[in-house]
Amino acid sequence: YLLLAKFPRADAIAPGTDVRVAGVKVGSVTDVKVNPETLRADVKLTVSRTLALPLDSTAKIQADGLLGGNYVFIEPGGDPENLPTDGSGTFEYTRGSVDILRLLIDAVTAAGGGGVEEPQETTP
Repeated sequence: YLLLAKFPRADAIAPGTDVRVAGVKVGSVTDVKVNPETLRADVKLTVSRTLALPLDSTAKIQADGLLGGNYVFIEPGGDPENLPTDGSGTFEYTRGSVDILRLLIDAVTAAGGGGVEEPQETTP
C-alpha cells in the first residue's frame, strides 16, 4: 500500500530506494518531489500489505554505513490505530537525512583543527 512521508531533506533518496523496518526491506520509494507549497520533499513509499504500521510511526532517512547510500527507516510507534492502507496514509513524524560531511567539518572545527593559526611576532 502507498504511504506519504514529508521530509525537510531527502538526500540520496530516489525511486527504488529501500524502505526498511527492523533492518528488513518491506517496500521501496516510488516517487520523490518537492512540494511547492511547503518546500519539503514529498516521498511516496510502497509498503507490504502484510505490515500494519501504528499511526504514530516515524519515517527517517538513514545512511547505510559511511560510504553506502541512504534508505527510509520506519520506526513503529505504539498507537493502537494503524496508518490507513487505502493510499491516504501520511507519516506525522519524519526526520530527514543528515549531512555527514557537514557534521565531520563541524566536529573538526569545534576541536580547534578548522583553521591555520597566524604566527605570533616576538620581540628579542
